[in-house]
Amino acid sequence: MAISQDDISTTVAAERLQTSPQTVRELLERGELAGKKAAHGKGVRWCVDPESVESFIAEHGLFSGTRRSSRSPRAAIQEDIRQLQQDVVSIRGLLSPNTAIPSDLGVMQERDDLRASNVALREQMARMRASAELHAQADTQRAAMVGHLLAAVSAGESADDLRRQAVGYLEDAVAEASRPGHAGGLRTKHDAR
Repeated sequence: MAISQDDISTTVAAERLQTSPQTVRELLERGELAGKKAAHGKGVRWCVDPESVESFIAEHGLFSGTRRSSRSPRAAIQEDIRQLQQDVVSIRGLLSPNTAIPSDLGVMQERDDLRASNVALREQMARMRASAELHAQADTQRAAMVGHLLAAVSAGESADDLRRQAVGYLEDAVAEASRPGHAGGLRTKHDAR
C-alpha cells in the first residue's frame, strides 16, 4: 500500500475507534487495519488508511473501553444461531398437538377478519360512488336531450303557426281571385294591413 495524503495517524484512528493509539498499532500489526510504516525523524510511524478504519467500525463496531473478546464475529453469529435453535426447540416442547390456541391468537384472527371485511366494504363503497357519479352524468345528458327535444317541439309549433298563416293568406288570395270583377282591384288581407 502506498502512503497517501489521506492517511491518518494512529492517534486520529484511535479517536475514531474510541480506543488507544497502542491498540491501533496492534490492529495494524495483526493486519486488522490497513496502514504503512513511514520514516519519521529518527524512527518510524504508522500511517493508517482511513477507509480501513471505517470498514473496521462497520464490521466490529466501536471499542467500548473494555477489551474485545477474542471471539470472531462469525463465531458470535454461530453462537447466536445455536441459542435461537435451542429456544425454538424449547418453545415447541411447550406446545403439544392438543394445546389450545391462546385467546390472543383468536383475537388477532378476528381483528384480521374485520380488517379484511373493512377493506372489502371500502372497495364496494368506492364502486357505488363511481356508479352514482355515472348515473348523475347520464341524468345530466338526459336533461340536456329533453331540453333540446322541447326546443325542437317549440320550434315545430312555431313553424306550424307560420304555415297556418301562409295557408290563410293563400286561401284569401284564391278567394279574391275567384270573384268576378276587375283584376286590378284585387286586394288581399295582407295588402290591407
